[in-house]
Parts: sequence; structure tokens; C-alpha cells
Amino acid sequence: MAKSLSIQWVVLFIVSLSTGLESNAADWLRFRGPNGDGFVSESQPGPISWDEDSVKWKAELPGPGSSSPIVVGQRVFVTCWSGYGLDKSEPGDQSKLKRHLVCYDRQTGNLLWDKTVDPYLPEDEYGGMFAEHGYASHTPTSDGNYVYAFLGKTGVVKFDMDGNQLWQQSVGTESGASNWGSSSSPILFNNLLIVPATAESEAMVALDTETGEEVWRQEAAGFGSVWGTPILVPANSDRTDLVMAVPNEIWGFNPATGQLLWYCKALSTNSFCSSPIVHDDVVYAIESGPGGGGGIAVRAGGNGDVTDTHVIWSGRQSSRIGTPVYRDGRLYTFNGGVATCIDAASGEQIYRARLQGGRDGGGRAQDYASPVIAGDLIYFTSRSGAIYVLQADDEFLQLAVNRVTADTEDFSATPAVCDGELFIRSSKSLYCVSGEGNTTGALQTAIAQAKEAAKNAPAEEPAEENERGGRRRFDPEEFFRQQDKDGDGQIAGEEIGDRLRDALDQIDTDGDGAVTKEEYLAGMRQLFQRRGGRGNRESEQPKKTRPRRPPLASTAG
Repeated sequence: MAKSLSIQWVVLFIVSLSTGLESNAADWLRFRGPNGDGFVSESQPGPISWDEDSVKWKAELPGPGSSSPIVVGQRVFVTCWSGYGLDKSEPGDQSKLKRHLVCYDRQTGNLLWDKTVDPYLPEDEYGGMFAEHGYASHTPTSDGNYVYAFLGKTGVVKFDMDGNQLWQQSVGTESGASNWGSSSSPILFNNLLIVPATAESEAMVALDTETGEEVWRQEAAGFGSVWGTPILVPANSDRTDLVMAVPNEIWGFNPATGQLLWYCKALSTNSFCSSPIVHDDVVYAIESGPGGGGGIAVRAGGNGDVTDTHVIWSGRQSSRIGTPVYRDGRLYTFNGGVATCIDAASGEQIYRARLQGGRDGGGRAQDYASPVIAGDLIYFTSRSGAIYVLQADDEFLQLAVNRVTADTEDFSATPAVCDGELFIRSSKSLYCVSGEGNTTGALQTAIAQAKEAAKNAPAEEPAEENERGGRRRFDPEEFFRQQDKDGDGQIAGEEIGDRLRDALDQIDTDGDGAVTKEEYLAGMRQLFQRRGGRGNRESEQPKKTRPRRPPLASTAG
């Protein structure tokens, strides 16, 4: 395997030279970077402090999206949508929906090309929880020569660097269990493009990168409530595992064949929005949400049920939506304006501290994006557009909080970081912030100031935990009581927070602008039910019955 991979990279290098591309090892070619773990070891210092006036460039996008940008040589790619679903009150006509792959010049931000793809219809209706991320949620990926964009029901599309479409392949046209759409991103393994078609067909699908033809498909009901992206794990010198986190379990596959090699019982949760990450051969997954949550560390490379043999720790920490990052034996997570540092060896909390200096407004919530690390600098973007810079350390050291615009924009995407530059996308624009001019002295000054500030910072109370050590299970009635601050039996006016306001059109059935307890509980049952949805035409069709978990390789027929 190691020899074949070496040959592959030699061939890729030669092809890159022959085509005149400028792809290099520092490129950010997929969701959360080179290994999907959000980390790059940067020799050039990244940006620490900036404002709107010091942004290197800003480019207007043709439409919104929550997918991340990728960087390939001197090009930056990002997906968007337009034509439908731009206003929740009046979403418009689905027939006008367009999906975009857009290419910008990395140095100037100039638009190089914008390619549109006609959608498969009918699509999931725009509204409710679907409107939280929309029709451009999957981050594209590249091998340095071509770009592969997963567009949900519209399928997977391959483009060359000049924007020529080479093939398009469907991976399913179903609606998910809750009609929330999908957001898992594709990854590359050798000559395979691995696509998590979680809502489209409750499947992981591998396509031939040259032809787009399906090579293998693994279907299971457990994929249906997953919004995270799989990772590749070097289990040993001769074996690579494809690992996916699903509700209640972690699954390890053979990426060449799609066969399930191992699984372990994991986090008690009804959905999995974050992605697993890996360091060496250890997989880390942290999640919370309806049904519970928690954290787990499991060693890859096993066979069968490895719950009792390969799990290192479980159940002590939890987070939501965003994926953690790993640096020097520590995991960092961000949730609800709070940064948490976890000992990767034990799962024990090292610190938990509230981020300072952000502001509300400009976005729906704080924790859709995942953190990334460049060298020892952690970058985390809230949905309101506050971009926090922390030093990776065993104490909370916030170096700065920055913004790229004073405009009201939604920042749901994880940024890309490459050669000392940060690429940030919002619902309206793509931004580049450069660390050019930063010095080691400036960084040390910022760290010293953060250490001084930490001496006077208030301690954050530990997160409330359940009997298994994870975050307490979501209780709809308790949540309603907390939001109903005046105790009048309804949530109205300022009591309606950002998250509830985004689902108001579904929950407020009588349309009076207030939510009673009965309306709220009924709405929660509708949003989190395992089957059904919002009456979309596609979801009313019978769905294929699939096993909860794929059969193990030893029992597969």
C-alpha cells in the first residue's frame, strides 16, 4: 500500500507539472484541509489581529452557502446556490434554483469563472431547519488537477481547472429522515471519490474519479442521521481505514471495497453533525444534541466489534455541530461561545472558558463552523462573524477577536488556511486575510497580553454532565421553561432566541408570533422524529428498508 501511494504521488506530481498547475503540499484541498483534521503546520505566521480595512481582498459570491472554500495552487473554489430559497418568507419557485461552483484568483480575489448546474427536482423545500444551511453545504475536493463537487440530489460533478464539466453522477435522490438536507463532504482515496450520500440514499458511495462510474456502495439506515464527513486513518503501514461517526457507533470500512471492517458502540445521540478526526491511529469523535452525546477515542485497525478492545475513553465531553481540532496531545472544541480544551489521552477537561469580545447579530448561532489550526494558532468563526484567534496551549489564551465586515452576513462555513492566509466565506462574500508582516515578536507580545488577561478572567463553570459523563440529554420541557422567562406559558418577543426563530414557521402553528408549550413540544416531535418530514413530495414516497449497520466483511455476502 505504501509503495502504491508513493507511485501515485509521483504520477500526480508529474501530471501537475505537465498541466502547468501550481498545486503544492500546502494547498487546502478538501473540507478541513489536507487530512480533514483542520491542522496545517505553517512556517509562515498566520494573521492575528485585523479589521475590515486590512482584509487583503473581498469577493462577492453569486449566492449563499455554508460549504468551505478550498485552495488549489493559485485558485480558490467554493460552492453557492441562487434563484430559490433566498428569503424564508418567500422562497420562490424551485425551478429557478441553480447550483454554482465558483473559482477565484487567490492573489486578487478576481472571479475566474462561475459554472452553474441545473438541480434535480423536486428538492427539499426551503424552510425550517433546512434553511439553516441550504443548498450549498458540501465542501468540494480536489486532487490538484480536477475539482469534484457534491451537490446533494443533483449528484456529483467533476470539473477541470478551467471550469469544463467532465461528468455528472447521481448518488441518490431521496430526502433525509427529517428533510434537513445533507452536508457531508466527499473525500479522495487513490482513484476513488468517496461520497457520503447520507440523505440522498443512506449510503457511502465510491465513484471512479476518471469516469464517474460507481465502484462500490454501502447502504445502512445509520447513515441517515449523519451530517459529518468521513476520514481516512492510517491503521498501520499496510492498511488504511475509512472511518465514519454515526448515531451510537463509530464505523471503520475498507476504502477500496466499502466493506465494514469494525465498529464500536459510542455516543448516545440521535444524530451526528460533527466529523471524526484522527491523530496517529486514534480516532476522536465529540458530539451532543437530541438524545445525549459525549466524546470517544478509539484505536483504528481492528476487526468486528472493538468496543471492549480498542476504545480508549468515552463519555466525558461533548460539543455540537463543529468538529474538534488536535494539537500536541490536546483537543479543542467550541460550542455556545465557550472554548474547551481536552486531554486527548484521557478525555479529561483541561480548561473551559468563555470567548471574549464577540457580539450578537449578523448570524443565527455561534457554532456551525469548525476550528482550524495553523501552526499553534487556533481560528474559530462564529455565525455572527466574530473570528477568534487562540494560542494552542494548556491554558486559555485568547489572542484576538476580529471581524472582516460590519455588514450583516451569516458565517456558517469553516475557513481554509494556507501559507499564512485565511480564507473565510459568508453568505454574501469570500474574504482573504493575510498574515504577511506578522513577526515572532508580535506573536509573543500577543501571547504575553493573553496570559495577563487570563489572570483576571472569570472561571467558567463545568458543563453539566449526565451519569455517563456526557452532556445532559436534551429535555424539551426544561428548555421551554428556561425560555419562558416571564412564566406566562408562551415564548414570545425577546424570549424567542435565534435558533427557535429560525424554526418559528414550523412551530408557531396558529401564526400569532408566540409559541405555546403545546406548539413547542409538537414542533420538537416533528423536527426530531426518525421518519417523516415536512410533507415534501419526495419524503412521502416509500423509502427502501435498509439494515441499521452494514454487515461485517466476514459476514458480507
